[in-house]
Amino acid sequence: MVPHLNADNGQAEAHGHHGEESQWTRVVRKGKKLARHGQSASHCSSLPLPNPTPQLTPEEIHADHARLCARWRASDSYAHLLDFLRDAGPRRGRVTRAICLGLGSFDPENGSWDAKRRAHTQLDAFLAMVKLLSGPGADRVPCFFQEPCFTGADKAFLESMGHVVVESPRAYAMTSPTTLVFGIHLYKEVWAEALAKCLPAIFVGTSWNVWDECGISSPTGCANDRIREMDSTFDKFRFPQYDVDTFSSTCIYWRKQSSGSESMATGAHRPLAE
Repeated sequence: MVPHLNADNGQAEAHGHHGEESQWTRVVRKGKKLARHGQSASHCSSLPLPNPTPQLTPEEIHADHARLCARWRASDSYAHLLDFLRDAGPRRGRVTRAICLGLGSFDPENGSWDAKRRAHTQLDAFLAMVKLLSGPGADRVPCFFQEPCFTGADKAFLESMGHVVVESPRAYAMTSPTTLVFGIHLYKEVWAEALAKCLPAIFVGTSWNVWDECGISSPTGCANDRIREMDSTFDKFRFPQYDVDTFSSTCIYWRKQSSGSESMATGAHRPLAE
């Protein structure tokens, strides 16, 4: 997979209630522990390899997806996400393309059940966003997936759902002002690559403040400028938290509405306070 920052290797963790009483979870910084992950771009220059001994068939991945997503879809977090999108989506421009980066394999080499759970849950959240942002009666928004760690069965599973898997770095050039870019816990250099061409309509990923406050080295040049521009000009919302790590430190960056349109920054769906 595209390198991730997770709870086992120093990710900034999200803490808070996960029930109905707290939709938006406070992000707690973890000092400077993230710094070692951003010391150079070498983490991203050498692509990771797929599991050399995959165990699952596409049909078994389908079965895992149904089982693992059942709990997520029954959660308050899933309901909050859908409510937020139903409220926000109609007031924004329509998304015409969706890109998912660094999802991780559904059949990881170490067989980690937590890794599988995160991958399936993040996939389901991505697809839920795409469905609601497509709008009723509209053509389905095409979805593209880029993940160097995908096995053949991973790719077949996604393709059986009607999606397209592309090889790195093709997806980076596909970003447009009407694109949803979804990349949870990506390295900052990958984050910058995804935004290098232009800023998307929506970006779902780690908040700029997490990188900045943890002292991780920044990309340079135009890519860094684009990240800063997005952070300062887009509306920013905390992603509803599900468990301690699946969406920790994650925000939804959304291009602001056109001048004169009704504001959506009210109630529980207000922009993230800095």
